[in-house]
Amino acid sequence: MVELPRRTLLAGWAGTATLALTGCGTATGPQGPPGGGGRADLEALRLSVGGGFTTAATAFRTLPEVVVTPDGSVLVPDPVPEIYPGPILLHLSARDLDPAGREALAEAVLASGLVTAPPPDFGTPGVADAPTTTLRVTLDGTETTLAANALAEAPAASGLTAEQERARDSFRALVERCRDLETTVGPEHLGEPVPYEPEAVWLRTLPAPTDRVGQEPEPTVLPWPVAEVDLARLDVPTLVEGASAEAVLAALEGGTELTWFRDPAGVVHEVLARPALPGDPPDGSL
Repeated sequence: MVELPRRTLLAGWAGTATLALTGCGTATGPQGPPGGGGRADLEALRLSVGGGFTTAATAFRTLPEVVVTPDGSVLVPDPVPEIYPGPILLHLSARDLDPAGREALAEAVLASGLVTAPPPDFGTPGVADAPTTTLRVTLDGTETTLAANALAEAPAASGLTAEQERARDSFRALVERCRDLETTVGPEHLGEPVPYEPEAVWLRTLPAPTDRVGQEPEPTVLPWPVAEVDLARLDVPTLVEGASAEAVLAALEGGTELTWFRDPAGVVHEVLARPALPGDPPDGSL
């Protein structure tokens, strides 16, 4: 798993930090509602799959699969064409989730039986370099984090106990219900999708790979147009906000993974970018 520090470039945009432990669930705050059913107010939800054997660029660009925000929006990544190079900045769509839909989703989460104190143990299967599936959900003011390594990759005989296997089966079912919200809450409770317009953007730079020079397709190198954002200082995830974010987003529009930028000193950088989302951890991770 790629773990990155974070530097704040422009302060003021806040996220919520949550600890995600591989192979187990964690709960933060006061004891949550018991699993197995009931009613609760769903305040936020975030489903992500990340880590494992991957590159720093891929890890940084990865978006959560589903985000339900406190204001009742559902954010999901837009489909990405299977071409190379892909877009430099991935986009998301937003849909309104009405109160009845939020209640139905809360019921699905509680019905899984996984929102317990202490949370279930998903075990650690003997699968190397697999990603971790993480679900963070806030019900009635209590945030619970469920995290299981190799949730989709681990075979039945993975050295797990029967109780761990049952917990993982329940988690897999819940993950699919979160992914398929139209079935889970009903399409009548979801608004039409509209483009999500971020108010901030995460940036990180890497040295431009020298082994790409002369290869097809060749990189496009452009002068960096946002003077107030110093590419040489973006060696860790950095949150850019306000007018600077607007300028950065405009500079990246239409670019690809092979659109590189030259800073005023003449140094060429590979710029990694990701839209900032409500509830982002302050270190820029998923």
